[in-house]
Amino acid sequence: MADTKNLHSWTNATHASKIKTWLIDMDGVLVREDHPIDGAQRFLEVLRKTSTPFLVLTNNSMFTRRDLSARLKHSGIEVPEDHIWT
Repeated sequence: MADTKNLHSWTNATHASKIKTWLIDMDGVLVREDHPIDGAQRFLEVLRKTSTPFLVLTNNSMFTRRDLSARLKHSGIEVPEDHIWT
């Protein structure tokens, strides 16, 4: 995910149509501390536009899904609570 050179190849219609769902780690993939990873929001937008289901995963069970969704939003990444799994 951090390699934005390959972002287009993973999200073009040919590749995206073969993937049924995405499981995406939160820390280090979408955000690092409170900073978004370059390309993360664009990637999620492609998943939404192609109606590709996804879950954002984290092993940080100290916070609720609502807290984590708000943390991501503060970083500029929109992920609804129901798309987060701790």
